[in-house]
Amino acid sequence: MGNNSCKKRALAHAIETMGMAFILWVISSTSAIADFDTSEFASKRSLKLEPISGETLVVAPIDTEIYNSVRPNLPDIRVLGDTTTEVPFLIEKAIETRTRITEKMAPASVDSLRELPGNRIEMTVTLEEDAPNADLLRIRTPLNNYERQVTVFGSSGGEDWEQLVDGALIFDYSRFFDIENQDVRFPENEHRHFRIIIEGIVDEKASPFRRLWLRSVGDQEVEHTESFSVHNRPFRIDHIELWAQREREAFKSERKTEYAMVGFTVTRDEEKKQTIVEIESGRDPLTSITLRSGNRNFSRRASLEVRKQVFAATEWVEIASGTLTSIEYLEYKKESLTIPFPEHRVSLYRLIIEDEDNAPLAIDSVTGEGRIYQIVFLSAPGSNYELVYDSEKAESPKYDIATVLAPIRHNYEPAIAVFGPEIANPAYDVLVDKPRSNLLENKVFLSAAIAAMVIILAWALYSTSRKIGA
Repeated sequence: MGNNSCKKRALAHAIETMGMAFILWVISSTSAIADFDTSEFASKRSLKLEPISGETLVVAPIDTEIYNSVRPNLPDIRVLGDTTTEVPFLIEKAIETRTRITEKMAPASVDSLRELPGNRIEMTVTLEEDAPNADLLRIRTPLNNYERQVTVFGSSGGEDWEQLVDGALIFDYSRFFDIENQDVRFPENEHRHFRIIIEGIVDEKASPFRRLWLRSVGDQEVEHTESFSVHNRPFRIDHIELWAQREREAFKSERKTEYAMVGFTVTRDEEKKQTIVEIESGRDPLTSITLRSGNRNFSRRASLEVRKQVFAATEWVEIASGTLTSIEYLEYKKESLTIPFPEHRVSLYRLIIEDEDNAPLAIDSVTGEGRIYQIVFLSAPGSNYELVYDSEKAESPKYDIATVLAPIRHNYEPAIAVFGPEIANPAYDVLVDKPRSNLLENKVFLSAAIAAMVIILAWALYSTSRKIGA
C-alpha cells in the first residue's frame, strides 16, 4: 500500500509539472505573437505619417530601395507598430481612374464631286441631321505606295467656308515601311458641311517589266536598248468617312510609373548584324522598356531577354519582341520605341536589335515603366510604425485584413505614408535567417540520389550473389 501511495504522489507531481510547463509554453507563445521577433530581417525603415485623430487607412508605395532587397512575390515584408507589435497589412496594385478616347462614326452624304484644274478633285460632304460634330476624316482607298495632300474647309450653312486643314498628308509607304495614314484630323469645330480637295489625283507609275533589245555583229554587242512603260494611275477612293472623337468612359486602370535604370551598355555583333543593349535594373516590377535614340527614320525588329534557370544552367530566354520605329516626314510623325512585356523583377535585361544592313542605332538613354505596389494597413492614433524586410527565410504572412477592408476600401481617402532612410536592423541574426535546405524539393537532386541508390543496390546484390555462388 505504501508503495502504491508513493507512486500516486509521484504521478500527480509529474502531471502538475507538465501542466505548469504547458501554461508557461502558452504564455511564451502569446508573448512571441505580441513582441514580434525581427532577427531574420536584415533591414528596416520608419513609416512617417501626418498626425491622425482616429483609426485611419494608410497606404505606403513600395520604392526601388525595397525592391532591391526583397524576394520575388514580396514574402519578406512586415509592418510593426511601436517597433514590437506585428500589424496586419496587404500588398496591392495602385489603381487610378482614366478616361479613354472613343470614336463614333458621324453619318454623312456626298453632295458633289468634280475635277479641278491642276490634277485635283473637290468633294462636298454634309453631315446628317442627328450626326455628332466631326473632327476626323478617313479616306478609304485600295491603293498602296501613294502620297497625297488633302485640304479641308468647313461651313455651318454651306456658304461661308473656313479653312480647317491645309495640305495634310495621307500616304502608304508599304514599299519601304509597313506604315500608312488615311486620317485627316480637324481642329474642334461645329461645322456641318465640309469641302475636301485632294491634290495629285492622277499619278504616274512605272511598270516593273523592262523591254530589252540587243544588236550584235558576230560576237560583239553593238547596240543595247532598254525601255519601260509608264501608266497613269487615278487615285481610287472606295469611300470617305467622318468620325467624332470624344474623351469619355472613365475606367479603373493599374497606375504605373517610370523607373530609372541603373545603367546600360551597348555592344555590336558584326557577324549577326545585331546591336545588343544590356540594361541593369533595380529589380523594380517592370512591364515595358523604352529607348531614346538620336536617329530618325528607322524601323528595326527587336527582342528582349532575361536570364533564367533552365535545368542546371542559366540561359538567356526571350520574354518579348516588337518593332522599334521612328519616322518623321513633313507633318507626319510616328514613334514607337517601347517594348512591353509581362511583369518581371530582374536585375539584368538584354535587348537585341536586328540592324540587318543598316547602320547601328545610337542609344541615348533607356527607361523602364512598371506597376506601383503599395502596402495598406489600418493605423491607430499615437502609434509609430516601421517596416522590416530582407529575409531569406521568411514566408508570406496570412492575414484576414483583405476581407476586413473589402467593404470600406474604396469609400475612404487613405493617408499616404512616406518611408524614412534604410538602416540595418540591429536585431538581425544571419544564423536565424539561414533558409532550410531545399534539396529534397529539387527534382534534379532527387533524380541523382535515386540513380545513385539504384547503382549502389545493384552493386550490393551483385556482390552478394557472387559470395553465395562461391
